[in-house]
Amino acid sequence: MRAAMVVAVAGSVLGMVSSASADVFTWQIKASIHDAPRDGIGDSFNASPFEGLLRQTSTQEDRAVLEYDVSVIPTGATITSATLAGQVFVNNGFDNGLRTFDFLLYQGDGVADVSDFEIAGVVVGSGSYAPPAQSNFTFSFDVTAQVQSLVSGGAAWIGVKCDPTSEPNFPNILGDDETTLTIEWTSGPTCAPDLTTGAIAGQPGYGVPNGILNNDDFFYYLAQFAAGNVAVADLTTGAIAGQPGYGVPNGVINNDDFFYYLAIFAAGC
Repeated sequence: MRAAMVVAVAGSVLGMVSSASADVFTWQIKASIHDAPRDGIGDSFNASPFEGLLRQTSTQEDRAVLEYDVSVIPTGATITSATLAGQVFVNNGFDNGLRTFDFLLYQGDGVADVSDFEIAGVVVGSGSYAPPAQSNFTFSFDVTAQVQSLVSGGAAWIGVKCDPTSEPNFPNILGDDETTLTIEWTSGPTCAPDLTTGAIAGQPGYGVPNGILNNDDFFYYLAQFAAGNVAVADLTTGAIAGQPGYGVPNGVINNDDFFYYLAIFAAGC
């Protein structure tokens, strides 16, 4: 009977009632942090008008940070789309070869701190250009999964850091008004079996809920169950609805968890 149930629900497509919102966030905090001599620890701030300064030589390095107030997004929201886009332009056009940069997201705090220079972040993309032939370059990265992780973790501020990665890398500027974080999200009733947007591991949306319940969610759960991922697959202690432990995780993955997910998947949202 349970095997037949898998076939019956695998083709279902159910919607989830929720409210959708979107916003183009602009920076509230900006700074360029100077490290000299280079030891990987921020030492001081670059003064105006060089809050966006980017540079790297054998003796000094400057990284630029921007922080965005995303407190309007509720912690339980599902991020359906997020894009980091902006521009880097030349401040010193001397030809020192290809200049390369990494872009990172981190959990901000709404304050410019010298420690933002070395704060842990996730690299979301890279960019490059070659002055003097090129005077600027634009970038655009899909950061849906990273924003979801930060918001789900309770972040009210999201920081963006630009880190020069080539050497020497003479002065550049991270555009502030040009660099934006565009986020779309849904909020409303939660849908426990809604687990993923995409079907392919490692691609954007995989493991990020999207408010739609379909086969991708079922097979995502199946993959996490097979992999022994307790964080996703451990759903219940007991096997019988209405009795103690039903729907209460216990740190152990077994058949009860699988059949519990099957039941809530079949029930829909």
